[in-house]
Amino acid sequence: MMATFTVVLLLALLFAGVPVALALIGSSLAAVFIFASDLAPSIPLSIMSTASNYLLLAIPLFIMAGELAIRGKLLEPLVELTRSMLAPVPGGTGSATVLTCMFFAGITGSTAAEAAAVGSFGLPVMRKAGYPQGFSTAIIACASTFGILIPPSLTMVLFGSITQTPVGPLFIAGLLPGLVLGFSLMIMVGVLGWMGGFGKREKLDLPRVGKALIKSGWVIAMPLVVVVGIYSGLFTPTEVAAVVVAYGLAVAVLVYRAVTFRDLIDICRSTVRISCMLYLILIGASLFAFVMTAEGVPQRVVEQVVALDLSPIQFLMILNGMLLVLGCFLDGLSMLVITLPLIFPIATALAIDPLHLAVLMTVNIELGVLLPPVGINLYVLSGISGLRIEQIVRALLPFYAFLLCGLVLMTYFPFFSTWLPSMLR
Repeated sequence: MMATFTVVLLLALLFAGVPVALALIGSSLAAVFIFASDLAPSIPLSIMSTASNYLLLAIPLFIMAGELAIRGKLLEPLVELTRSMLAPVPGGTGSATVLTCMFFAGITGSTAAEAAAVGSFGLPVMRKAGYPQGFSTAIIACASTFGILIPPSLTMVLFGSITQTPVGPLFIAGLLPGLVLGFSLMIMVGVLGWMGGFGKREKLDLPRVGKALIKSGWVIAMPLVVVVGIYSGLFTPTEVAAVVVAYGLAVAVLVYRAVTFRDLIDICRSTVRISCMLYLILIGASLFAFVMTAEGVPQRVVEQVVALDLSPIQFLMILNGMLLVLGCFLDGLSMLVITLPLIFPIATALAIDPLHLAVLMTVNIELGVLLPPVGINLYVLSGISGLRIEQIVRALLPFYAFLLCGLVLMTYFPFFSTWLPSMLR
């Protein structure tokens, strides 16, 4: 009864427009005090165990790294490098924008931050090259989703925190799928640009490429620090986040001289604001999971699903469908923290590799940030491009098909998620 009341009240609050974090906290506390007040003394312990998790320290650090990359204008040399390399190729300017997004994904773990940053620089570049505004916006909207798949990834940090899965292997698990989807999207964008006659081809200018490579070398090293540091075991994910922040700050201040003391205060303020929002959602999710566990809901759900005798692939396909529907109404992180405590025990019972599950949930979230009416990337890029949401959605239709094909590929072939981490064992 308590679990049913919690879910019904949660849905009612969400449909009433209450922020997800407050809806989770309010529905969970109301259920405990009405149906099981004897559990109330355990609530502070649940909150503290969640908020004091060492893994979560990586969240504000990676957010700060992304803010430094945006405020420190670290994207400008990346845009110049990718454009100078690919502009001679038919449709190359669009492909260069995708490659820029892939590089930037290795600096920040936030898809919305990536959409805002690359959109600010990429849209004017593609407009100048002759790309239609709708097509340009759709390219950035889709490519920016790699920010939560290519390491570092806030989604993977949260997955590891909730399921107690090591974050290092989770980061590495997202690398190969991110690269496969990224390079596939580059080819698709290049072909569409060539077929549409978009973009002006430029002659290959090797001195320009060399100059851009030298100038952007400092920025390219940031994602390399993340991957090499974790792959080698030299740093934990939290330590890598701290190293990236220190490195990014040094580059932005000493090399590019783009960040002042006042900018640093703004960066810290923005980091604290976003981190507090995420921590509040996590606290709400921990209370929701506390209520569900107290009622034995995960155990009953596992028993019922196992009784259906579903194969792992059948379960994952059903899960994909459910997450795509939820993605229309919940932001990605909220969807993750609400559903994962129920999904993970089922996946474990079906012997589904946690790394495979993490990648699939992340790709689902990538689609969710592009789905109306809640898709956050749609609103970010609508504000930057000046296009209406429906115009962006119309331009995104071939990209939805691309991401769905990628989701099916990752579902049926766990090799993409598990091969690189297996090399570390």
